Amino acid sequence: MNPLLIAPALLFTMGATIGLLWFVTRRQNPHLAWIAAGFIFFAFAIAVQLSYIPTETRSNAVLSAALYAAGAQCVALGIIARSRLKGGALPLSVMSILIIAGIYWYSYVDRHLIGRIYVLNFGMALMLLYASYRTRAFIHGSIADRILFWSLLGVGLHFFPRTLLTMGALQDGMRAAEFGTTTFWIISLYAMGMLTIVMGIAIIIVTGLDVIASIKEERDTDSLTGVLNRRALDRILKDAGSLQQPLSVLVCDVDNFKRINDTYGHHGGDIVLQHFVQNLVASVRHTHIVARLGGEEFVVIMPATPLHQAVEQAERIRQSNPEMGADTIAPGLSVKCSIGVAELYPGESAWSAVRRADDLLYRAKKTGRNRVVSEDSVPQPTLSELSAF
Repeated sequence: MNPLLIAPALLFTMGATIGLLWFVTRRQNPHLAWIAAGFIFFAFAIAVQLSYIPTETRSNAVLSAALYAAGAQCVALGIIARSRLKGGALPLSVMSILIIAGIYWYSYVDRHLIGRIYVLNFGMALMLLYASYRTRAFIHGSIADRILFWSLLGVGLHFFPRTLLTMGALQDGMRAAEFGTTTFWIISLYAMGMLTIVMGIAIIIVTGLDVIASIKEERDTDSLTGVLNRRALDRILKDAGSLQQPLSVLVCDVDNFKRINDTYGHHGGDIVLQHFVQNLVASVRHTHIVARLGGEEFVVIMPATPLHQAVEQAERIRQSNPEMGADTIAPGLSVKCSIGVAELYPGESAWSAVRRADDLLYRAKKTGRNRVVSEDSVPQPTLSELSAF
């Protein structure tokens, strides 16, 4: 193999590997198709530039720039898509067009090698940095998120010192064809290729971590409602000491659910539960933890929430159940619930607090349903009642 083609061959192999990962996990990771295409575009761009295909310098510059721009755009779109953010295609497409137009201008209209170098390098840098900005929340995300963010940011930022070093290697009167044969330029291209491969390795590692996280999520998620299941809740409650105190617990139960099942059937009951949970999740903070205890009973763990605030939140949940839409199996049905609220005592196990909240829920059911009962709202025993024991 021509030594000059080692870098593009490695990039192509990396792109094919990521493409294979996409094919195997395409339902969980559709974004990998974009990233795989980006690496393949980068491979062809370097191959075209190093092999002088086509041999005419200006055509070679425009073609390689188009391939570089396509590669940067695909990688940026893929990483934005992984974060489940919308948009990005239009601004990235505009940047790609501007890169190609700039290279064309400095190749055919105002022949200027330095202009081409600035346009191509700064253009690709801005595309990758745009993706970094869009996914900046990854800084505080999982290990996979942080690996991906810093890899992308590093590759994007490297274009600036690379461009300045390129400018320093240019000699007065040097033409593009002459500069393209210098050791500095070839090493520079290889360095970019190797850095991109490092990013590819990071993407493969991140994909593995994503798959593991997906398996864990599937294991810990209730298949009907999409909230955590009892297994996941048990793990969280065992580590409740790591949650910010004070900690309150809500136990919610759909009122008259047997009647709903008898009226609409079990399939209709499932739809009602999904409607209820969708509203429940929308009614709590993102820091709160929602899980299904079983049947029509759900738990909300509220870190950093004292009892009085938890009661206020529970009242909002109880009052916020909108009627089911006309396109559902139970149009016009307003799903009511009863809620028990308890606050974790110092030194108490979290499951004990859940059981206390469950007892309060039972009291709410016994006293008429569609209400919130907390420890503050339970009447304290009188002196005569205490003396009876």
